[in-house]
Amino acid sequence: MSLRPTRSSPPPSQPLVRAAVAALLALSACVVPLETRAAETSASTSAAETSGGGPEPSAALPADPLLEDYVTHAAEASPSVRAAEARWDAAVEHASSVGALPDPILTYGYYIESVETRVGPQEQKFGLKQKLPWFGKLSSKRRAAAAGADASHERYRAARLALVYDVTEAYCEYAYLARAVEISERRLGLLLGLEEVVRTKYSAGSASYADLMKAQITLAKAESDLDALRDLRAPLSAALAAVAYLPDEQLLPWPTALPEPRPVPTGDAARAELAESNPELLANDHEVDAALASLTFAERSQFPDLVLGFDYIVTGDAVMPVDDSGKDPIVATAAINLPLWFGATRAAVKEAEARRAAALETRDDLEKKFEARVEMALYRLGDAERKVELYSARLVPMARQSLSAAEAAYEAGSSDFDALIAAEETLLEFELSLARALADRAQREAGVDRLLGRDLAAPASDTGEGDDLEENNS
Repeated sequence: MSLRPTRSSPPPSQPLVRAAVAALLALSACVVPLETRAAETSASTSAAETSGGGPEPSAALPADPLLEDYVTHAAEASPSVRAAEARWDAAVEHASSVGALPDPILTYGYYIESVETRVGPQEQKFGLKQKLPWFGKLSSKRRAAAAGADASHERYRAARLALVYDVTEAYCEYAYLARAVEISERRLGLLLGLEEVVRTKYSAGSASYADLMKAQITLAKAESDLDALRDLRAPLSAALAAVAYLPDEQLLPWPTALPEPRPVPTGDAARAELAESNPELLANDHEVDAALASLTFAERSQFPDLVLGFDYIVTGDAVMPVDDSGKDPIVATAAINLPLWFGATRAAVKEAEARRAAALETRDDLEKKFEARVEMALYRLGDAERKVELYSARLVPMARQSLSAAEAAYEAGSSDFDALIAAEETLLEFELSLARALADRAQREAGVDRLLGRDLAAPASDTGEGDDLEENNS
């Protein structure tokens, strides 16, 4: 574009100027909310995208994927979530096996030198023994294992919530970029029309060379800003593909909608939901229960276990004919172990007590930290909501009115070009701030959901609302 003006053009007519300014005003009023479908790439986008109709979505997603589609795919493909689920499954199976009686012991003995008895020589014997732990030992082991399985379930939920948050954050950043590109493309169109109006007025002698330079400088800067936003699409698309475990060989389609805002508890209600649903707090609660059950087991270990059994002795025929010759005797046996190593037993009890105390202290520490994090997350969410209301209901409409007044004043010659450019830049700033606030609100809400354990996309069995394994095994 040449920066050197020309005066060879004929002077414009007033209807031409009015028509150009009217078109400028009409275009500036076309503000589409971020929640609606993002505009498709305009003719000014790169030929690589426009010639092929834009990037194709991954085969694993629908044509216009929403946040829920990305979350569903990520949850199914995430190695970390699958690993957490496998650890949960392993803990459940472990809890199912713990608490059973020890395997019985089958014994065999052969008399190298047979023992002669009245009824015949004893040649070999078979025995069967069963250990019976002291009362309460098996039940305490079952409770500890069940509590450990419940803790593994909560860690699985925590891994899934972290994944949902990461996908939501990346998706909202991508959605904000889509809206920023749309706004910047529309602004570029407005500036092109405005530059043409200034050029025409300059040719007619009713605009200064400085105004024309200002228009062309603003236009060049807008083109550079738009190019920078378009260049940002590839890294943000790759970031979303990474957290959603999608191939990043091609650009993901522009997001079409942000998640709808949902009611979020505040104050005491938020603290109550935090205590009831936060997976890290619940996992620690189950660890406290497991430590208490382990302490009970350690205390019961001071008592002996009972071993019951019987022996079957194979007896040969007697040398002399007697009654009951070759009769095989059966011997009932009973035994107990002697827990004589009191130092080891006391050490096991102290260890269990220390583990339980550590779990309780960790619980108190986590609760205080999470309460502070929830307060900050709720503040940030409220701040984003306040900005959405401010920009959508007041500042953006006022900026449009200011731009309309600046256009009218410039057309009438009662205002300079700098005032018109300032009004246009103010509208751009407010529109981008509104888009940023909408994306921030969705991200902040995802952060609150993560802290409060609200995985609204999870299956019913994964929400933590079912019965605890510990309760089922008690």
